Amino acid sequence: RRLSLARHNLTARKPLVGRVREIARMQAGIASSTAVITLEGLGGMGKTSLAQEFAWQAVERQFTNDFDVVIWAEDRDGDLTLDGLIDKIAGVLDYPYITALKADDKRARILERMIEHSCLLIVDNFDTIKGVGIADFLASLPAPQSRAILTTREHVLSDTWIVDITGLPVNDAEELLKSEGRRLDISSVSNASAS
Repeated sequence: RRLSLARHNLTARKPLVGRVREIARMQAGIASSTAVITLEGLGGMGKTSLAQEFAWQAVERQFTNDFDVVIWAEDRDGDLTLDGLIDKIAGVLDYPYITALKADDKRARILERMIEHSCLLIVDNFDTIKGVGIADFLASLPAPQSRAILTTREHVLSDTWIVDITGLPVNDAEELLKSEGRRLDISSVSNASAS
């Protein structure tokens, strides 16, 4: 049986090297009763790349828990607001009327839609959000129908499924350097071997 892809607003897929253990931990989080999964680690460890790959796997319905919709949101310089997040969700769900509602009605209607349509919401750079209300909104997600994945440099919420993101093992790090060397057409990097 061939399933259609989930509706989404993701950017083009990029290859991910390694992170098999972390993907498995994320899948376990999705299978749990926890509504929010956090990818926690230092900057530059690959949290965003991991979240993007996981989102693409969800779009392709590679998990036991299928999602109808995968929504990507990111905070840039503290500019993501609850209103903006709900508008983005409404847009991907194709319920544009929700964007015109008052704040309380907007929140209630989008949560109702997130029960009807199982959603995976990814919020990148959660730790930089300055707006209020997003954490409370995420805590009220209707799990198991809908879930959220947050990337963050620090522990920001309680009651989440935590996936610690650390450096890559040597073999994966070497493969990442080689693949970047090939992508950038730098033969000295793409042909290098560990010494």
